[in-house]
Amino acid sequence: MKTVVHLTSVHSPFDVRIFHKECISLQREGYRVVIIACYDGVEERAGVLIRGVGNSKNRIGRMTKILWKIFRQAIKEKGDIYHFHDPELIPVGMLLKLHGKKVIYDIHEHVPRQILQKEWLSTIVRKPVAWIINLTELVAARMFDRLSIAWSAIGDRFPENKVVLIRNYPTDTDLTIQNGKMSLDDPPSIVFFGNVTEERGIMEMIKSVELVNQERKATLKIAGKFKLEQTYREAQKLSGWRYVDYLGWLNREDLFNLASRARIGLVITHPTANYIESIAIKLFEYMAAGLPVVASNFPSWVEVVDKHKCGITVDPFNIYKVAQAIEWLLEHADEASAMGNRGKAAVKEYYMWEYEEQKLLDMYKILSATPSGKH
Repeated sequence: MKTVVHLTSVHSPFDVRIFHKECISLQREGYRVVIIACYDGVEERAGVLIRGVGNSKNRIGRMTKILWKIFRQAIKEKGDIYHFHDPELIPVGMLLKLHGKKVIYDIHEHVPRQILQKEWLSTIVRKPVAWIINLTELVAARMFDRLSIAWSAIGDRFPENKVVLIRNYPTDTDLTIQNGKMSLDDPPSIVFFGNVTEERGIMEMIKSVELVNQERKATLKIAGKFKLEQTYREAQKLSGWRYVDYLGWLNREDLFNLASRARIGLVITHPTANYIESIAIKLFEYMAAGLPVVASNFPSWVEVVDKHKCGITVDPFNIYKVAQAIEWLLEHADEASAMGNRGKAAVKEYYMWEYEEQKLLDMYKILSATPSGKH
């Protein structure tokens, strides 16, 4: 039995792409699968072994001591293929290559562009850091055996023969959510789940829901974590915060329960390069849950929403348009339900993980059959 080892220093070991999609798919295919992550303890879940290396209180500790712990544990696993998920693990990936290992770098985002939007980095250093990250990725990519990318524009910078596009589409489990009927006494809920940041539209969401509440009762339910404490404090200062139910990070079961009782899924991300050139997985997850969406009017997003008639697209900065879209969907419950049904049917036909899963398995099959150094 071949052993594959996934490495992450940033994500939870139960991250949807890492655990629920890639690792579960590999385990079902017959691989022994291990995830090494910032986590306390060791456990097995769904046939996947989780090995925690502890946590760090700050980024410096995570990018020094934690990386060394991850590397040492990775070597102990004696994996046939190593698959890492964070740019800060590039040195670990390079060390594994120097030890003769087969290595996949899974690139979730266009990292240099993402650096330019990092709220925790001073604007003075963002460009130099982005330049360094870009150069590091370009040099290191030539060492690694494959580059798994989550959306097509990421791959333009890298050697074409090493790039494998594996989109982050919903799984069969996502389609099992049955959107429920709320009682007339319940204020309708609008949901957002995922990491909460300014560039993901948290301030506009709160202000828009406040406008909606001038005409009718509605609650914005947020399932996720604020990336910055400062953003959390600023959001709480908004007068519309009283219409927010902040739930924090939820497990998959609770998230599905939340989606099943909601009326609308919000994804009004700001027009940064990363988001304009990709399509947020949340859009497809809301569709899979049978929720009509209110989404940013980026060309590629408009194409999906208009093609399947599954929601309304708006200027993410125009809180009045966002509020109008929410109000329309709440007032036209039958059409909103039909939009949700069309979105769910579209995911089932066009945007399923099973279509991407085969590309993942093919990539592993090729690497498993190829001697080291001939990729």
